[in-house]
Amino acid sequence: MKFFFYIIVLSFSSYSFASIKNVSPQKEEIKKISDLIIEKRNKILKLDASISSLEKDLGRKNNNYLLNVSKIKELENEIWTTQKNLQNAKKESKSLLLKVKEVFNKFVLNQIEGPEEELLERRVLQSVLEEKIENLKYTIKNYHEISKKLSFIQNRLNSYKKNEKELYEIILSLEQRKKEMASEYIESTYDKETMENQLLGLKSRVRKKEQLVEKASEKTVGIKLKLPLAEFKKVKKNKKGISFIPADKNIEAPQDGKVVYSGQLSTYGNLIIIEHKDQIRSVVLGEFLPSKKKGDIVKKSESIGTILDLTKEVYFEIRQKNKTQKISQWLESSSLNRVL
Repeated sequence: MKFFFYIIVLSFSSYSFASIKNVSPQKEEIKKISDLIIEKRNKILKLDASISSLEKDLGRKNNNYLLNVSKIKELENEIWTTQKNLQNAKKESKSLLLKVKEVFNKFVLNQIEGPEEELLERRVLQSVLEEKIENLKYTIKNYHEISKKLSFIQNRLNSYKKNEKELYEIILSLEQRKKEMASEYIESTYDKETMENQLLGLKSRVRKKEQLVEKASEKTVGIKLKLPLAEFKKVKKNKKGISFIPADKNIEAPQDGKVVYSGQLSTYGNLIIIEHKDQIRSVVLGEFLPSKKKGDIVKKSESIGTILDLTKEVYFEIRQKNKTQKISQWLESSSLNRVL
């Protein structure tokens, strides 16, 4: 009874819990992180190409904007010159108009009051008047042509200014897109580097576990046992025994052997002990209903009991010559991976 009580004390002492998902959760995690790194790397390459293309487009738009600004300045200078020409043409027209009026008045007076002897003078005045009128017509025509040119230049200037505004808005939009892409690029690069470091750490831990398994396998002498539970939610362990929170009701024989004890242990539940080769014994204790009795021969993985309550712990340990063994030295590598 003291031996059995010692087992119970071990099973309910404080251990650290470790969640068990499958046989090799770390390797699945490595694959998952590796896939995510590849996904991030592809995203970074696409962002890099998009940013490069965007910068080229932005460069072209900036060049167009500068050319447009230069053209606006050129047209503004041309408008200033044309306006000056228009003012000069207007002044010249007014001056010629006054001269025409002056010559015309002289001509009219000479025509009315002058004697016939002054016919030559009238003809001269008429000739001067005709010349002044022609000059005035030319100046007025020139004034209208300059006005049309000014209007044309002004329309072109308005068009370039409109284009300048549109280009400016496009450049602002492209700059914003570039800023967003650059931010996403930096974030993705950081995520990738973080995952790469995480992957390195995980690979290192897996390698250490594999080395522990290899080391434990080297120390193992004789037969190897499997865990009595195929499915479990949690496990807590120490150097001697393991306690499980079961996920399945079936309890299996850890290895071929003979049942040397099957029955209830006080208020702690039922106990089943199987003797294997090399004086190795497996011990299972908990709230379960044994399906084997003392003296029964069992095969590895054969059902030896049914768990009654999936919330209660099931304790498992390995003994040799009635001495508790370090369990990692006797477990199969597949079972050892699940509890490391």
